[in-house]
Amino acid sequence: MEKMVKCWEALECKEEDCPAYKSKELRCWLVSGTHCRDEIQGKFIEKMEMCLGCEPFLKNMDVDSMQETLKVLQGQFSSFKEMVEERDRELESTSMEMALCLSEVFEALRKISSGDPLVRVSETSKLELITKLKHIVNLTAENLGEIVDLSHEFAIGLAEHFDVLHRVSTGDLSARVSGTSPVELLESLKKVLNEMIESVSQEIDKRQLTEEALQGAHDQLEIRVEQRTAELMKANVLLEQEIAERRQVEDALRTSEATLNSIFRVAPIGIGLVSNRILGWTNEQLSVMTGYSSDELSGKNARILYPSDEEFEWVGDEKYRQIKGLGTGTVETRWKHKDGRVIDVLLSSTPIDAEDHSKGVTFTALDITERKRAERALRKSEEEYKELVDSSLTGIFIHQDQKYVFVNDTFAEMHGYRPEELVAKEPSSLIHPDERDDLTEIGSKRLRGEDVPEQYEVRRLRKDGETIWGEMMATVIEYEGRPAIMGNMIDITVRKQAERALRESEKRFKSFLDDLSDIVYETDDLGNLTYANRAAEITAGIPRQDAIGGPFFPLFTRESQKVAIDVYQRTLKGESPEYELTFNNGRICHFKNQPRRGKNGKIMGVFGTARDITDRKVAEQRLSIYHERLRTMASKLSLAEERERRRIATEVHDHIGQNLAFARIKLGTLSEGDPSVDVKTTVAEISSLVDETIQDTRSLVSELGSPVLYELGFVPAMEWLAQQTGKRHHIAVDFDDDGQHKPLSNDVGVLMFRVVRELLANVIRHAQADRAKVSLRKNGDQIKVEVSDDGIGFNPVAIGPSEDQGGRFGLFSIRERLEPLGGHMEVVSQPGHGTQVTLSGPLESLEQNDTVNES
Repeated sequence: MEKMVKCWEALECKEEDCPAYKSKELRCWLVSGTHCRDEIQGKFIEKMEMCLGCEPFLKNMDVDSMQETLKVLQGQFSSFKEMVEERDRELESTSMEMALCLSEVFEALRKISSGDPLVRVSETSKLELITKLKHIVNLTAENLGEIVDLSHEFAIGLAEHFDVLHRVSTGDLSARVSGTSPVELLESLKKVLNEMIESVSQEIDKRQLTEEALQGAHDQLEIRVEQRTAELMKANVLLEQEIAERRQVEDALRTSEATLNSIFRVAPIGIGLVSNRILGWTNEQLSVMTGYSSDELSGKNARILYPSDEEFEWVGDEKYRQIKGLGTGTVETRWKHKDGRVIDVLLSSTPIDAEDHSKGVTFTALDITERKRAERALRKSEEEYKELVDSSLTGIFIHQDQKYVFVNDTFAEMHGYRPEELVAKEPSSLIHPDERDDLTEIGSKRLRGEDVPEQYEVRRLRKDGETIWGEMMATVIEYEGRPAIMGNMIDITVRKQAERALRESEKRFKSFLDDLSDIVYETDDLGNLTYANRAAEITAGIPRQDAIGGPFFPLFTRESQKVAIDVYQRTLKGESPEYELTFNNGRICHFKNQPRRGKNGKIMGVFGTARDITDRKVAEQRLSIYHERLRTMASKLSLAEERERRRIATEVHDHIGQNLAFARIKLGTLSEGDPSVDVKTTVAEISSLVDETIQDTRSLVSELGSPVLYELGFVPAMEWLAQQTGKRHHIAVDFDDDGQHKPLSNDVGVLMFRVVRELLANVIRHAQADRAKVSLRKNGDQIKVEVSDDGIGFNPVAIGPSEDQGGRFGLFSIRERLEPLGGHMEVVSQPGHGTQVTLSGPLESLEQNDTVNES
């Protein structure tokens, strides 16, 4: 697995205020407010595009990180979705409010502009801008109304004043303004005119001032209308911006949803949604894990995935307990695949709403079956390895950089040290000086990958200076990331001493070999004979001095030479085969080879023994011929017996059964015609007796000739036999047939029927079974009949040519009777695990079947 990296090191980041740097969090993409690329990012969803192409993200992402990322991403998507939905509702409400209010305002402005100052609009609105706009419209209408009223009043008053002034201008200084007016200005004007009628110029000036004030008020009103119109236009621009932002948010949400869906599709783990333990949405990987399609899982109770109610209940209790305390739950459990196999699963769950679990719980499921199996295998391997190393009689060591880094107790004891004394000691210091340079060079070559012996013998030094012999085996391994040499050593000092003693007694041993009746010989690696004892000379019929030094294989017949060469090559590869060869003089011998190794462990040739089995072979051939004749005779005897049984059964059925049935009818008639009670009672007893006799006759017919076999055929007869055996002995006997046509000759069908009947009888008598089964199958040109039970079983090796107490043939006899007809029997059984017997026999060909039918 690639090593995880730190983003601030990989990107050479100097932002020490970054939250990822401060927290030393390797999954920096999940940290909000990171300082990356000279800017501050928010949540993961806001920096997704940047993170997906970032080197730390690619190197640090694994299954656990992906699960955490998906969980955080889901939470951010849920929050973002709620925010967008809330914003949509606000925008929708704002848009509707804005549209209605603007429509009302524009309608009021239209009426005001047409001269209706009495228009008013309601100033109630959720939007402050609309409220102010309505207030301005109402204020404008009110001001315009006052202005219109004042204009009317001024018009009437001025008309009167103009009339007075006109009269004054024409010299009528007695003219006076009469009447009252609610306008203070007109009242003042009237007072002034009446008091100062002679000051016409002054009155004219006042009139001009009044007109200017009116014009100024009108100008101010126009300015205020223009300002309010500009404000409305700005509000409309803001509304358009809000709508554009909403569209951008919707596009971003759709893109995010598409990204999330693609992640769900390619995620290597099963992902789904469950509510109240009812399955909802699931991804494709969950279907791959469980064998169920998404449609098969949708709406189903999660119990469908568990092998037991206990596992289902435990997962629910434990997972929701974790969710309640931690907000999320993770358990290791087992699921049942659709095909019935059980898989290990790492199940993680988190609720959509932590306050309301009824809204659903999302979960991820990772198939950890292989990991669990590997963990169990690793634990077992480690335990076995530790036990092996601790209890090993072989010295084990590892040295690296010309220093021991590990030795077991046995290796240290061989050299008279404690293990801690050898660690960090140079390996060459334990090698005899005469062999130190050569062994050091071999170790260097081994580390360089050159071809050197893996097994060799070497003299070594103990702590006390004593020389010992060791048989070493070494190989190159990787230890803590660097090459090292691991090896083991066997102390062969005693063996070496024995070898010296053996060499001293070699001559005596060769003399002993010459006295043996079995052949003993040796060859070199080229197949040349290097030694042969006197028995080899006598059996082969060739003087030893003529054969030794020459090739070994020409001593045998041409057929045996091929076998001898093949076996010889296998022996040179390290095998120890047994085989038979025939010498040129016709003598047959049973050979056994062993590879002959040199001091360095290399195979130097072959050492072999042989025994003359010519006389035994002749006896075996005679016994085989006799056995074949015996089997043939037994088969013919069995078939003759069956034909005789059938003839007797036919006679009993056609004569005795019919006569007894006729007698019962006559006796029944007599019973109906005779009023005597005693006679009727007697006749009834006779009738009952006759019925019993008929039933006994039928049973006898069934036992002798199996009429159902001849009347209905082999398959129905087998089914009848299974049913009758079950009823009679109160045991469940199942029958299964593949439905294919299986034409059998009479001999094969009769023998198969009898054998199955005998096997079922064995089940009843010996198996102590509760259930048995008979199966028929067509296999090419063979019929396969299988009889199995769940009884106590037995050891098939014990099958022999014996008979039981009832005089019936055993399994050995069944095999012997089948083979002459081309049949075969296989027995599979084990004590405590039931028995399965498979019978095979030849089917008739179409031509044979047609011939039988025509005859």
